[in-house]
Amino acid sequence: SQLLPRLMQEEREPVAMVFSPLSYMGSNLGYMVYDVEHVVGAVLPSLLLLMATSLTSISLRAKVQSYANVVERMSVHDPLTGLHNRRGMQQLMPPVFERAKADRLPFAVVVCDMDDLKSVNASFGPPSGDQAICRLARVIRVLEQHGLTCIHISGDEFVALGIPTNGETAETLLNCLRENLAQMNASERWLCSISASMGAYVAVPSGEMRLEEMLLRADNDMYAEK
Repeated sequence: SQLLPRLMQEEREPVAMVFSPLSYMGSNLGYMVYDVEHVVGAVLPSLLLLMATSLTSISLRAKVQSYANVVERMSVHDPLTGLHNRRGMQQLMPPVFERAKADRLPFAVVVCDMDDLKSVNASFGPPSGDQAICRLARVIRVLEQHGLTCIHISGDEFVALGIPTNGETAETLLNCLRENLAQMNASERWLCSISASMGAYVAVPSGEMRLEEMLLRADNDMYAEK
C-alpha cells in the first residue's frame, strides 16, 4: 500500500503492472515496478536509459566504498606483519581504555623488543631481519587469545594492549609470551633463535590515569629486564 498505492485504488479496468528485477554486475539490487499503460512508446527507452545510468552509479559508488575500506584498513595495519600499526593503536585503544576505567576492569599493556636485530641484519641480510620481525609478530599474537590487541610500533618494537579476557596478571601474560617464543625457537628451524626483552603492566586504571602512563610503566619493566 505504501510502495504501490495504485494497486490499492478501485479500478474499473484491470491494471497491468510489470515487476522487473534489477540485477547488475552479478548483484540483485531489488525490483522496479511500472504501469504498462504509462511506459509505452517513447517513454520506455528514456526509462530504460535512466535505469541503466542509475545502476552504473550504484556500481561505481559500491566500488569507491570498497576501495575506501581497503585504504582505511591499510592505514591502520602494518604491511610487513599484518598487525595494527601505531595509528591503529591510537584509533582502537582509547575507547577500550575508557571502558576499563568506567567498568573498573583491569587493563593490560605488554611491550616486547627483539634483541640483536642489528646482528641478524648484519649476519644474514636485511630480508632476514624482516623475517625475524614477522616471526616475533607471530609469537606476540598469542596474546590475542587473552583479549589483547597486538601492535607493531616500528622496527623491532611491539606492544599488546587491552582488557584481559580472564583477568590475567602481568606475570601470566609474560609467561605465555615467553613460552610461545621458546616453543617457536625449539620447533621451527631457522637461521638463528630469536630472543626478546619483555615487560608488562596490568592495573585497573583510575579516573586520572592515562594510557601513556601505563605504557611507560610497562617500558620500565622491560628495560629492567634488559
